[in-house]
Amino acid sequence: MEYLSKRYDIDFFLFTNNDIHFQSPNVVEELIMKLESDPSIGIIGPEIIGLDGKRQSPEPYIPLWDKYVWVYLSTPFLSREKKAERFRFGYSEQAEEGVHYKLMGSFLLCRRTDIETVGGFDPKTFLYAEETILSERMKRIGKSLYFYPAVTVVHEHGATISSHLSNMAMARQQFRSDAYYYRAYKGVSRLSIWLAKVLYDSILLVRRRFYRPDDSRGVDIIPYAGLCNRMRVMASAYACARDLGYSARVLWCGRNKDCKVRFDSLFQPVTQPDLTVVETNALYSETSSKLHLYLPSILRRLRYERVYINYNFRNPGNRPFLREQIAKDMPEKRFAIYSMHQCGPNYPLQRLFRPVEEIEEQVKALFPDGAPVIGVHIRRTDHQEAIKHTSVSRYEDVMAGEIEARPEVRFFLATDDADIKRRLLDRFGEDRIITARMELRRDSQEGMKGAVLDLFALSRTEKIIGSYYSSYSEIAAELGGIELIIP
Repeated sequence: MEYLSKRYDIDFFLFTNNDIHFQSPNVVEELIMKLESDPSIGIIGPEIIGLDGKRQSPEPYIPLWDKYVWVYLSTPFLSREKKAERFRFGYSEQAEEGVHYKLMGSFLLCRRTDIETVGGFDPKTFLYAEETILSERMKRIGKSLYFYPAVTVVHEHGATISSHLSNMAMARQQFRSDAYYYRAYKGVSRLSIWLAKVLYDSILLVRRRFYRPDDSRGVDIIPYAGLCNRMRVMASAYACARDLGYSARVLWCGRNKDCKVRFDSLFQPVTQPDLTVVETNALYSETSSKLHLYLPSILRRLRYERVYINYNFRNPGNRPFLREQIAKDMPEKRFAIYSMHQCGPNYPLQRLFRPVEEIEEQVKALFPDGAPVIGVHIRRTDHQEAIKHTSVSRYEDVMAGEIEARPEVRFFLATDDADIKRRLLDRFGEDRIITARMELRRDSQEGMKGAVLDLFALSRTEKIIGSYYSSYSEIAAELGGIELIIP
């Protein structure tokens, strides 16, 4: 810059990367006209978009600890929306023409007199923090940075430095430059910078250990909670991914107390070519809780480009449906859907879930003669909503009505309450009540096999007299394509 000033009669300096392409005509001329029209503008920049079509500029001021510590450590405590609001993730996309704190340094225009007055670029930084330091220097002479989106350039961001530095080296170099900026220009104490560096280095080590970037365009589906919630998540999330052109991989964690069993102990392998099921005990597939110090949630954020958490198709609240949100974001790298809720409509439940041969044979053995059978599912124990909504006597009344209409009808009973089972057997008789006679426990493999046996047995009946707000009753009816009645 000094060399050019001494040898040429220069009015303006244009700073640009070598990977910039003009999208608008007369970009430089338009910027000069705007700059000359307002003497308070020290630096002006156009709209800069990346190859993904997203804006890279302008940006707000971000405190040191927000940028390097809290943005990572807040992951377990803030929803995606709250986190975006707290750390202003969407600032560039929402920015309007006017004064902003920082402009992307890949394309900037300024007057020669202004840049010389502030002393140009600070030589103590390398690659990073140059724009924020220029912002501070311009403020000292009463000048501002002006975003002018009337003209646009395209930036192949990272093409210059990524070929020379690893991701880890770039992250550390950025921190070194930013540490100088925060100390010299924002007055942040050395102790605060040192503590932030210790924590940030720890975060980088965790990322290096657990973050496995995957350039394939796919999604990891991580279902959690009970068996039927998992089945519904798996099927509906797969349908969303398939419709948007993503291959899907289900990460099935079989050590959770709500469903302590491997997928292949219950179901036959899936046959869809764009879907695989992987048995995993990886910490990032677990449910976040105080027991794990919320590490699973942190690790998911580190591992994936995006994590879509508990999008509920039935009760979306103020959020868009999952399919619409993914279609809007269109992640280029592997992302995750972590949920216990139905993610979308029209999911292929019957095609995905076929019981293993052992369970299938047991189901067939329950109904050997083809006589009419109605399913009865009575959920009790920890399901307070079902207990409050329907008394046992109401089930008995409905069953009695079915017998009056068809004296030959029988019932297949699935319940987690031994006293209710005994009560119905005593009233209607063992010849009319069919049961599988297996333990029903979520925290054992045999108990989960019993749950799948009851589930598919219910699905093979004529209709189901089920429990209020029970995914088990609903999934059984959906598997069989039969009517569900809630007394």
